[in-house]
Amino acid sequence: LRADRELLFPQAPAGSEREAMSALLQHCIFARAVFSPADARFCAEFVAVLHGQGTPRFSTLQYLDKLLKDMQAHVFACTEREAANLGRFLAETLGLLHRWKANRAVYDRECKALPGFSVARKATTKRASYEEYVTVVHKWYAKLAKHFLAALESREYMEVRNALHVLTKLVAFFPALQRLAALVEKRVAKIKEDETGEGGREDLRLLASRYLAMLTQERTKGRLQTDDQFSNGTIKEKPPPQQPQPQQSPQQQPSQQPPPQQPPPQQP
Repeated sequence: LRADRELLFPQAPAGSEREAMSALLQHCIFARAVFSPADARFCAEFVAVLHGQGTPRFSTLQYLDKLLKDMQAHVFACTEREAANLGRFLAETLGLLHRWKANRAVYDRECKALPGFSVARKATTKRASYEEYVTVVHKWYAKLAKHFLAALESREYMEVRNALHVLTKLVAFFPALQRLAALVEKRVAKIKEDETGEGGREDLRLLASRYLAMLTQERTKGRLQTDDQFSNGTIKEKPPPQQPQPQQSPQQQPSQQPPPQQPPPQQP
């Protein structure tokens, strides 16, 4: 790979990096990552090697952005076994994101020094700062939570089942944030409640129960973080909205009397 890295991504017009990353994901990564647990790990490590050796014209940021923003469609298209392997692949990927996010020095050495984190199309020497990276990871997590919540609320049995399979593989790295965990936990608990009793689907109830137990264990171990902890202080939690002041009724408002008019001067 190092010897042929100049040939992996040929020269292309500026701005075509996203199309190249989409083709890589569609034809190489997703096509293999769902085959087996070994293939899932291989695909994640293959991308890590592409990034680590500074492969020309490989945009790590564009690749990750495309991967995480299109996850719902891939979850829906999988079989049950493929969904579990997809979860393993995604867990390996999120583990790498956490490694870079956890330590600024590691980020500067393994990301900021490499072209995969370039943020300008022409000026390849301009790289994403640590604060910019943490901000975009925060956004990726919010987007992932939105996708998984939509899948869990779907009326399609396979989509709900696959989402639960993927989530059980990700629990060590996602949802990670306390507020996202509360949203996912609420929806999974609703699935468990709906599938309990006569007419319920036992496999969904068991998957939901298993995931809730795993999420509770993560919370007990203190692994669910606030936004401030997750971002190492670079993103502050939003303050609670202030309560609006009650408006005074017209009867309560002090009446404003016009100033007394001065009498006109008398003519001599």
